[in-house]
Amino acid sequence: MNEIKKSCTSTDRTQNDWDSINWLKCEVAVQKLQARIVKAQ
Repeated sequence: MNEIKKSCTSTDRTQNDWDSINWLKCEVAVQKLQARIVKAQ
């Protein structure tokens, strides 16, 4: 029986390396976005 497997997640396993993410840079980017949202309201 031929069956197509579907997945909602990426098949690229390199994106699952949480330790390689620069969390400080992400936090700064989120803070800037939050400030822009508050300013726009």
